[in-house]
Amino acid sequence: MIFDDERQIFQLGQHVRLGIAEFRPLSFQIRSIVTKGCYKIYSTYYCIILRQQRQSAVGTCIITMSQPPPSDISSASGFFIEIIRNDEDIRHAAKLIAFKLEIDKPLYLHLALSDFEEETIMEVINEVLKS
Repeated sequence: MIFDDERQIFQLGQHVRLGIAEFRPLSFQIRSIVTKGCYKIYSTYYCIILRQQRQSAVGTCIITMSQPPPSDISSASGFFIEIIRNDEDIRHAAKLIAFKLEIDKPLYLHLALSDFEEETIMEVINEVLKS
């Protein structure tokens, strides 16, 4: 089956390959708030885009993690974060996601969520890992 764009794949809710990227649509709830987006795996980077119906924290960044990875997210070195759209908590959220997903290439991250509290970010991580 040929798809015109990623919207058609997202509507199907399937994990498929799209060109050079592996596309995984995400749809779940965090504290009864609908959360939708996608996780894409490219040959040279990862991409996570998530949006909630009620959002107050919006942040965008690119994060890379050193190899071998740091021992924990509080490490002073081991992470490089380029902020594109700032929210004061995007740095901690990005480090937590990169660390838990054990990224080995840059991660482009765009989050539009109700908050960037650790509980919220852990729910995001669990859903990405399930996909």
